[in-house]
Amino acid sequence: MKKLVIVAMLCICCQVFGVIIDQSNLVASPLGTNAGGSGWAWYGQSFTPTLTGLDFVEFKLVGLNDDSSSTTMVVDILDSVSGTNGMEGTVLATSESVSVVTALDGYAIYTFNFASTVSLTSGHTYVARVRSLSGNFGIMITASDVYAGGQYLLSSESYVYTNFYDAIFTEGMIPEPATIALLGFGVLSLIKRKR
Repeated sequence: MKKLVIVAMLCICCQVFGVIIDQSNLVASPLGTNAGGSGWAWYGQSFTPTLTGLDFVEFKLVGLNDDSSSTTMVVDILDSVSGTNGMEGTVLATSESVSVVTALDGYAIYTFNFASTVSLTSGHTYVARVRSLSGNFGIMITASDVYAGGQYLLSSESYVYTNFYDAIFTEGMIPEPATIALLGFGVLSLIKRKR
């Protein structure tokens, strides 16, 4: 009975805290912001996954509305870096919308979840394109090209111009309950084997 309780607790912890981070750039020395808006400027980050799926993308953002209202945003996953600005690929999936707060105290990490896992090919380069459905926003970028698997993209510039920067971002997967249960049974086996 005690073992079952331990396994159950492990499964619950993995379910609550269990995410798999695949690619990220969380450099602590950012350059600053680029201001975007509804329909006229999009931002993005190309990335090269090692996993074969994606459940969420995170960006460091801030709303930039004069009236302090929030900005409604989504992230599109594009099949490749294509076109002059690198963000003209085919849309594979669009995230659920997120409200980004206009804040005087700065940026925050916002998580964009997808309704179902987006299928990816490991080693192929994709684009996570951030766009506003309403309102203005800013995206935090780094002062140099610190993420080797892709680059920052800006809709009004050639992607050759922006290849010296990266957005502050993370992408990854949330394990399915069956995977988490297998992990719990594996941990239980190891505990039993040690005894």
